[in-house]
Amino acid sequence: MGKKVLIAVGGTGGHLYPAQALAQELLCFDSTNEILFAGEGLSENAFFVQNKYSHRDIPSASLQKSLRIKNIKALATITRGFLSAYSLLASFKADIVIGFG
Repeated sequence: MGKKVLIAVGGTGGHLYPAQALAQELLCFDSTNEILFAGEGLSENAFFVQNKYSHRDIPSASLQKSLRIKNIKALATITRGFLSAYSLLASFKADIVIGFG
């Protein structure tokens, strides 16, 4: 019986290429494995094969080192991302979670 695998990724090719290679190997090993990718902007990422793997976009942002107004918007985005990720974990019920960047 296949496993539910959640792969959390960063948005660069250095994260996505090895993550997709792992997903392919997991499917070759057991075609009943269910793979779901999660990361920011996967729907529009040139390094990610959107039509091959199920995916969920998770909002993400970076904080500035100095106190800036941009940090307020970033904190709001980070909060949305946290809630989206929490919801995804609760609904997908992965057997294993693997992170790439």
